[in-house]
Amino acid sequence: MHSKSTGLVKQIAQERIGILYSLAKKEPDPGLMRDYTKLIRKIAAHYRIPLSKEMGSHICRKCGSMLALGKNLSVRKLSGKRMMLYKCLDCGNERQIPY
Repeated sequence: MHSKSTGLVKQIAQERIGILYSLAKKEPDPGLMRDYTKLIRKIAAHYRIPLSKEMGSHICRKCGSMLALGKNLSVRKLSGKRMMLYKCLDCGNERQIPY
């Protein structure tokens, strides 16, 4: 009985994360968008649900804003390395991602 209810709770949490992610992508207000992304991270951490690569790469780890190319995201190729540098233009946080 316990394992069935745990699976159901995780499934509901996964659905809530998906709904919040779609709302955050559409939200024009940056403050509300950050609230949605903080809720996404909080739910995922509480229920130990890993975020998909798409979700994890589109949320800034420092300020929690949704990253959109040309709006608040700068992408550069690092010379000599097989890495891309993603820079959040809201807080200045940088991430190196291999390609």
